[in-house]
Amino acid sequence: MSRNPTYFDGDLRATLLAIAEAEVAAHGSAQVSLRSIAKHAGVSHAAPAHHFGDKQGLFTAMATSGFEALSARMSAALADLDAAPAAARIQELGMIYIDFARQRPGLFEVMWRPELHHRDDPALRVAAQASRDTMTALIVQAQQEGWTTHHDLQHLVTLGWATVHGLAVLWRDGPLAEQAGGQAPAELSRVVMKTLADTLTGTGSDAEHRGRPRGA
Repeated sequence: MSRNPTYFDGDLRATLLAIAEAEVAAHGSAQVSLRSIAKHAGVSHAAPAHHFGDKQGLFTAMATSGFEALSARMSAALADLDAAPAAARIQELGMIYIDFARQRPGLFEVMWRPELHHRDDPALRVAAQASRDTMTALIVQAQQEGWTTHHDLQHLVTLGWATVHGLAVLWRDGPLAEQAGGQAPAELSRVVMKTLADTLTGTGSDAEHRGRPRGA
């Protein structure tokens, strides 16, 4: 017998989000419906609609919770690395992003599928911006420590984001391991993140060659 849609032993909203995340990870976002989520939770099919309105509202709530969880992980890691150079903190931030994508693939998929969301949702916009603001603040710090300043700040933020997001997707979907030449994906990801930092700071082994004319 279905339970009252407004009552649940515990936090029904959180339970519905967790079920939806697992369903997306297992079957993809296209196969998720409010009715199937309600069935797995053992509640009336009206319960998800009560909390989220519609499927797009469900995915909006999922994406918001995903960005909030990612930002919380980033903040905790940065607090532990408070005295470390910005380049080291950025490398660690990149690995946190990659690990999050691997550990919570259903949530990660929904976060980066804006066509699934109510894109003007205020909570989603705030949560999504928070993680970008964290990366921006770190690159500003890195520039103060000697990183390249002749490139636009937002271009550097996009470069860092594109690098970690690309690594996350390639690792999640398999090609990273296939093309790594026997190197573990985690090790390769860390090396790529370090290479990015070395290139921007001019601390790599070939730094002395930068700026020379071709063929010099």
